[in-house]
Amino acid sequence: MHVNRFFVHHKMMNTVPAYAVVIRSSTNCKWFVQMEEIDFELYVSTDWNRIKQEMSITDNHLVVLEMVDIQNFEISVFSCDPALLSFPVNCHNEAEGVPVTFRVDNHYRLPKKWAKEHGLDRKVALKIVDTVGRVWDIEVAVEFSQGCSRYYVQGMKHFVRDKNMAAGDVFQLVFVKSKCMFRFN
Repeated sequence: MHVNRFFVHHKMMNTVPAYAVVIRSSTNCKWFVQMEEIDFELYVSTDWNRIKQEMSITDNHLVVLEMVDIQNFEISVFSCDPALLSFPVNCHNEAEGVPVTFRVDNHYRLPKKWAKEHGLDRKVALKIVDTVGRVWDIEVAVEFSQGCSRYYVQGMKHFVRDKNMAAGDVFQLVFVKSKCMFRFN
C-alpha cells in the first residue's frame, strides 16, 4: 500500500499537533483532521482518503503542508509525473496564447490554478476559432462542489462533434486573453 509523503514546511519541524487542525487548499476547501508522526514522518491520520479524492491526489503527487499558525495549515499539491513537468522546446509567448489541454469527457474542466491565473475563474463568454476561421461560441461556467469552485467550459460539445472527436480523445486549445478566445491549431 502506497502512502503519500508530505514535505513539511520548516516552521513545522518537530511539531505534531495533538489536537484537530484545519487544512485549507488554495481553492478555500477545508478539512478538520488529526495528524500523527510515524518514524519521524508526518501523516494526516483522519480524512486523508476524502482529501485525496476531493483534490484528485495520486501516487504521482508531492503534498506540501505549510503551517500558517498553530491550528491552521495550507496544503499544496504538485505533480511529480515527468511528462507533466517537462516543458515544450518552444516556450510560449503569453501574447500569442497559453495552452490548456482537455479530454473529451463531457466535463471540460479548466485546472483551478490555471483558470485563476488567466482570469477564467468566473462566468465569461468566449469563442473557439480554428485555423480556417470557423467559430464556436462557448462560455466558462462555475460550479461548486462541497464548498470548492470548479471551472468548466460550456458549449464544447458542438466543437467536439464538428471536429469528429471521440470520448477519451485529448486535444489542446490556446487561450488568447487579449482576444477573449481559444485557438485550435
